[in-house]
Amino acid sequence: MIDLKKKRNALVSVFNKLNIVKFCQELKKRNYIIYTTTGTYQKLQQSGIHSIELTDYTHFPEIMDGRVKTLHPMIHGGILSRRKIDENTLKKYEMILFDIVVVNFLPLDNLILNPKHTIDTVVDKIDIGGPAMIRSAAKNYKFVTVVVDPNDYCKVIKEIDDYKNNQVSLTTNIQLATKAFEYIADYELNISRFFKEIVLKSEKDKCVFKEDIFLKLKKVDDLRYGENPDQKAALYSFYSSDCSLSKKNMITGNKELSYNNIYDGDIALECVTSFKEPACVIIKHGSPCGVSIGVSAVHAYSSAYKCDPISTFGSIIAFNCLLDEIVVAKIIKNSFVEGILAPEITCSAKKMLSSKKNIRVLIYKIPIKKNNFFEIRSVNGGVLLQEKKNINMDKKWNIVTKRIPSEKEMKDAKFAWLVCKFLKSNGIVCVSDYSTIGIGSGQSSRIDAVKVAINKVKNTNIKFNNIVLASDAFFPFKDCVNLAARNGVTCMIQPGGSIRDNEVIHAANKSNISMIFTQDRTFRH
Repeated sequence: MIDLKKKRNALVSVFNKLNIVKFCQELKKRNYIIYTTTGTYQKLQQSGIHSIELTDYTHFPEIMDGRVKTLHPMIHGGILSRRKIDENTLKKYEMILFDIVVVNFLPLDNLILNPKHTIDTVVDKIDIGGPAMIRSAAKNYKFVTVVVDPNDYCKVIKEIDDYKNNQVSLTTNIQLATKAFEYIADYELNISRFFKEIVLKSEKDKCVFKEDIFLKLKKVDDLRYGENPDQKAALYSFYSSDCSLSKKNMITGNKELSYNNIYDGDIALECVTSFKEPACVIIKHGSPCGVSIGVSAVHAYSSAYKCDPISTFGSIIAFNCLLDEIVVAKIIKNSFVEGILAPEITCSAKKMLSSKKNIRVLIYKIPIKKNNFFEIRSVNGGVLLQEKKNINMDKKWNIVTKRIPSEKEMKDAKFAWLVCKFLKSNGIVCVSDYSTIGIGSGQSSRIDAVKVAINKVKNTNIKFNNIVLASDAFFPFKDCVNLAARNGVTCMIQPGGSIRDNEVIHAANKSNISMIFTQDRTFRH
C-alpha cells in the first residue's frame, strides 16, 4: 500500500516546456515526486530528471492514438481528493494525492487562424485531458496548486520555501485557480468560435448578430488617463489582431498615451490608409481638421495644415508614406502636436524628434490589418453593436443636375467623399486639388455645418479655383445649396434621398452647380 504521508506529489503535463526542467529540478529538491505524461517524461529524462509516467501509476496505457491519456479515476481522484474526508477512498483504491498540478496545452489560435486548416486538423488537436485536469485542480484549490503559466513557476517555488508544510498559501492557490479557469475558458471559447464559423459557412442566410456573443480581449497598455484626467483607461486588443497604436510601436516621446490619443490616432490611421497616394491626415477631438494627398509627405502635410492651422495644435498627424526630416522640420516649426503616425521614418527625422519628449511617434506596419470587427459602444445596461461602415468607391453615382462635373471636380469629389466618412455628423467638407480647405463637423443642423465649413474656407490662405462640397447625409432644404453657391462652390456630392430632393436639385441648376448623388449615407456619431 502507498504511504500517503511520505512525500508530496506533482503532476506535470506541458506542451509549453519553457523553464519546466528548472522548475522540476526545484520541486525535486523540495521532496516532490513528479508524475508525467509521455512528452514531458521524455523532456525531463533528457535532462537527467527522474519522473514516473502516469501510465506506470494507473497501469492503463495511453489509447486511441493519444486521445485518451489522463482520463482515469486514479488521476482525477488524486487531484480532487478532499484532505481527511476522502482518505478511506484513497486507501481503498491505492490512489496518491496530487499537491501540485502543472498543465498547459497546445494553443489553437494560430491553427484556427491558418486559412489552410480543416475541421479535422483542428478537431484532432483539441485537448480533452489537459483541461479536465486543470478544472479538477482549480476546483480543489483549497488543497491543490494548479499552474498553467510558466511565469508562475518562480512564485510557486518561493511560496513553498516561505509557507508552512512545504506548500503554497491558500491566497496564491485562489489566484492560480482563477488564472487556470480563465485559461481553459479562453481555450473553449476559441473552439466554440471555430465551430460557429463552420456553421455560418454552411448557412445560406447568414445571421450577422448571434443570440450570444463572446469577446476575448487582452490588455495591451495601461493609458495615461481616459477622456479626462480623473478617468482611468486601458487599451485592449482582440487576440487575433495586433494593435497598431500600442506603446510597443512608439519610437520617440516619453509621455504615456492617453485614451484621446488612441481614439484620434485610430481615426487618423483609418483615414490616411484609405489613400494610395502620399497622404496626410490631421485629427483633433475625433474629427479631421485637415486632409490632403500630394506628391510627397511634405506636400501633403503643408496642404493639410493650411486647411485649419489653429486646430492643429495638440492634434494627431498620420502619414501613409516615409516620414523624413523635411516634413518633421515643418511640423515642429508650425505647431505642437500630440503624436505622429507613419509606416517608416528616416534616421535623421528620428534624431530630430528624439529631443521632443512630448511628441509621441508611432511606426505602424503596412499594410495595416483593417479593423473588420463590429463597432462597439456602451449604453445603459448593455452595448450597441454595428457593422463597420465601408464605402464602395466602385458603386455607380448619379449626376442629377444639368451641369456635369469636370474631370477635376470628379476627382476632388471622390477624395471629398472618402474624407466625409470620417467626419462627425452633421459633416461637411470643402475640397480643392485633393486637399480639404474647409471642414464643418459635429453640428446639430446641416446648414450650420455648411456655415462652419464655408467660414473655414474664407479664412484659409489656400489658392483655389473650384470648390467641391461633400455632405455625409442629404440636404433637407435648398438653403445649403444657396449658401454654397454664394461662396464659390461649383460641385456638390451627397447621398440624396430627401423628400425635397427636387427642390435641392432645382436650386443647384439655378446656380449652375453640378451635383452628385451617391445613394450612400456616411453618418458618424
